Amino acid sequence: MIQDIKTGSVSTEISAQNAIPPTLLIHGDKDSLASLMETRDYYKELKTLRSCNHSDIKDVLAEVPGGHHGFGYVKTPRSIATALAIASFMHHHFGSVMESRL
Repeated sequence: MIQDIKTGSVSTEISAQNAIPPTLLIHGDKDSLASLMETRDYYKELKTLRSCNHSDIKDVLAEVPGGHHGFGYVKTPRSIATALAIASFMHHHFGSVMESRL
């Protein structure tokens, strides 16, 4: 969950940072090492905190059907689609910053 390790408070970390960057969560629904439910909870909590802070930042949770832990390590149609989704997300949120650093 989104927690400040020192205080254990979910909202303290967000408040202390004043903002958290747009977040893209990608999780395979066949992942046996990391809990999809925890990722869903994290996403739900992040959306709630954004709403409480009146933030217009849009986060994304992409659940990959049939995806296992580390599904993107081997070049497959699924990993290529995932890489393109990441590139699109990054360009949408950080495009002008990324281009200015090239």
